[in-house]
Amino acid sequence: MPLYLSSPPWRAIYHQDAERKQSFSLAMETYRMMRSIYTSCGYKLITIPKLSVENRANILLQHIKNQQT
Repeated sequence: MPLYLSSPPWRAIYHQDAERKQSFSLAMETYRMMRSIYTSCGYKLITIPKLSVENRANILLQHIKNQQT
């Protein structure tokens, strides 16, 4: 089963700029929609928790490693 590793918008660090044009509420709406779409396509959803960058990276790497075995 393919994985969808998702990282929800995080209000504490979210800001709009030239690259991130969505408001926080629109980002949340998009996030929920993408999770729904991936679920309907048969993906296993994994939510990356709101932790330090290092811990989040380690979680991602562990899931990738587990998929390869």
